[in-house]
Amino acid sequence: MPLILMFVMVISFVFNPIQNGVSRYMEHQADVYGMDISGVSGETAAIAFDKLSAYNLSDPDPNPFIECWFYDHPTLKKRMTFVREYRQSIRDNEFRKAGLPNPPACLTTMMRMNYPGGNQYGLYHDTH
Repeated sequence: MPLILMFVMVISFVFNPIQNGVSRYMEHQADVYGMDISGVSGETAAIAFDKLSAYNLSDPDPNPFIECWFYDHPTLKKRMTFVREYRQSIRDNEFRKAGLPNPPACLTTMMRMNYPGGNQYGLYHDTH
């Protein structure tokens, strides 16, 4: 019996990175869904992840080996980068579909101030 338990422990230790990789992928998909359904800005989501990390005392940027072997969620740094870039890419795609050039940063700021939740064309959907 002890030999069987030891064998199971070794097998689960060896396959741990694969299980964690699948879990990280599923968590990333959950982040995408959450960003799509909630409509929050990338910066708001990044701040939420930062607060969650501070509360949980987790390492925001661990060694890649440690991440691969032990982390079943994407690291804080990767999640924050993703949510910021994801919302930006959606906004850029909406402008492209409408045949408009991507707005410069100063225009984006003006749109946020003048039209909370979007501009008059409905092309900018971040809520603040």
